[in-house]
Amino acid sequence: MIGSGSSVFFKAYGCRSQSYDSRLTTYDSTEMITAWLRIHYAIGGRAAFPAMWQKYHDVQALCRAMETRAEETGLLKKLSPDRFFEYDAPKALATEQLCRQHGWQIIPYESDYYPALLRQIKNPPAVLFARGDAELLKNPRKAAVVGARSAARNAADAAFLLGQALAASGVTAVSGGAAGIDSAAAFGAASLHGAGAITVLGRGFSPAQDVGPTEEGVLFVTELFPGLSGRFFNFPNRNRLISGMSVGTAVMEAGGKSGALITANDAMTQGRPVFVPVSPRLASPGCAALANKGVGQMTAPRDLIGTLFPDLSDLPPVADTPLDEAPTGRYEQALYGRPGRSRAWDEIPVPSPVPSPEPVRQPESVPAAQTHHAVSLPEDLSEEAKAVARAAADGPLYIDEIILRCAIPAPKVQAAVTELELEDVITVLPGGKIQLQ
Repeated sequence: MIGSGSSVFFKAYGCRSQSYDSRLTTYDSTEMITAWLRIHYAIGGRAAFPAMWQKYHDVQALCRAMETRAEETGLLKKLSPDRFFEYDAPKALATEQLCRQHGWQIIPYESDYYPALLRQIKNPPAVLFARGDAELLKNPRKAAVVGARSAARNAADAAFLLGQALAASGVTAVSGGAAGIDSAAAFGAASLHGAGAITVLGRGFSPAQDVGPTEEGVLFVTELFPGLSGRFFNFPNRNRLISGMSVGTAVMEAGGKSGALITANDAMTQGRPVFVPVSPRLASPGCAALANKGVGQMTAPRDLIGTLFPDLSDLPPVADTPLDEAPTGRYEQALYGRPGRSRAWDEIPVPSPVPSPEPVRQPESVPAAQTHHAVSLPEDLSEEAKAVARAAADGPLYIDEIILRCAIPAPKVQAAVTELELEDVITVLPGGKIQLQ
């Protein structure tokens, strides 16, 4: 396992290991990394980034193009390079110093530690921030396990079992770390001295939360800059990273409008296989809908592992344990059985303890939904923003519900929500639901 000292910082970047230097004067350790941070802030996670990297294939050359607006008539014109100038070199250096201080690793797109599969998606981040065992990123065998936050006990135990089987087989389990299926799989994988667990956060690292050593065999990853909180729209957007760095994705339990279905859709869009459990005891509406689409089905971990990684012939006995016969209580024991363990590994939006205001009652002769749809919208709204507003007219909805109703990619829905907020068309309620003004 890699420690969290300065040598990891340089190793993750691909530089030679060297001692911590508070002056930060070396070219490779400072200028290159701050250049990557500026590129990430400006165009990371956007579809144009891979095209620009393919053209320049050098971060300094790409920065010079941004500085001189050399692509003003091409890609940069569409991207608005102002973000590059907004996040200038001193700000990038401050971020680099903060990461050094807390042992957070900066992993650029060109690093050997950047997951090869993640480079293949259409909108990869230019930089990953990591905390923990960065060697896990180099394992080519990764599988995502996702599902409902409010999972049934038998589904959570099945996810814990699958996480154990993956780790024992040499496969790193990837999840979002939220309470329920995601954290059950991560805890299961981390419970063995195997291939470990990667948790992809929907927030940036925080000095108040992300300090000290991680558990062995555990890595936390995020594309968000340190200090950024887990806003509701970050979570469906990060799902592309969960599926993107994985060979395949298992959805263990999902409602009809579950965020896990967004991850499954991301995986299918990326050309990666999706699997669901086959058992009456593990049945759920979302998994049934995926099964109807012809995704892979599994009764035991071997079904997934053997399909995704046919070269792994000698699988451990746990891989043959039926998912619906998983030992009971293992997830709860992992969750609450050790002092100091948090409820989940990710900060997720949760309903506010203060109930949301009751909707205003409409006259009986005018249906409430009809009144919402009749709301006058600014003419200059984008088509995506209009679609999101119409979906929000059906009542307060979470962002993942809106994404599924609109059938619009998560990044475009995120942009539309911001647009509607600026126009005072919608309100984001406590807990993250979206409601028309």
